[in-house]
Amino acid sequence: MKLIGIATTDIRAYYEILKLLKEKNLPFEVLVPGEQIPMHVGVVITTMEEREAIDFENVVVYDGEPETTVLEAMKILMGKEIIHELVVGIDPGEHIGVAVVGDGVVLGRITVFSADAMVEIIKTYLKVFKAFRKILRVGHGDITKRNKIISVLWKFQIPIEIVNEQGTTTITQEPDVEAAVRIAMHEGKDIASKPRVEPSAGELRNIQRISRIKSNGKITISKKYAREVARGEITIEEAIEKQIKKKK
Repeated sequence: MKLIGIATTDIRAYYEILKLLKEKNLPFEVLVPGEQIPMHVGVVITTMEEREAIDFENVVVYDGEPETTVLEAMKILMGKEIIHELVVGIDPGEHIGVAVVGDGVVLGRITVFSADAMVEIIKTYLKVFKAFRKILRVGHGDITKRNKIISVLWKFQIPIEIVNEQGTTTITQEPDVEAAVRIAMHEGKDIASKPRVEPSAGELRNIQRISRIKSNGKITISKKYAREVARGEITIEEAIEKQIKKKK
């Protein structure tokens, strides 16, 4: 596969794109705006101000969102406007492993530390990569954590499968994402209905504690809203907003 070229003198854009390309382990080459594009470069990332200086067919303009910009460049390199099958594999746990696979190619893999962060990652990939078929696959793992993840994913209205994680865990520096990739690659059992999640009293207190931190000590959400957060029905930010409106 050809390389991604970075052609910009904008320091902020350069370092944000460079950092993400390294994190994704994608081959790239640094270019100078206005100079000829090498044959081994398949797409060039630049800024709107420098776009006219790039004499090349495949150009992605940095939009201020590094993740979206790099994914758009990856899509061009794949040569596919529409993917046949896009699968998101999720390894539920203390840390959540997320892997996105398009037609058998791993497009992204990341470890996140909250369900909200997981949702944002998935939203980004679904926005950039259009697909005829979309599937969310979750490792069967711990039942409580798994059901919480499924409850959160339910809002996407995409088929969800539970995959037997036996054999997905390996000794690696990134066990969560490695497991997520394997989960994405294996067919699972369809989920017919949204699971019921009943959080413990301790979990509710912890969500309330987090609400205080996120609101800088101004708001503690009610147990009702904390329960909705735990079930994946609303995000903690939405719960805080609801509590603020109720307080007025």
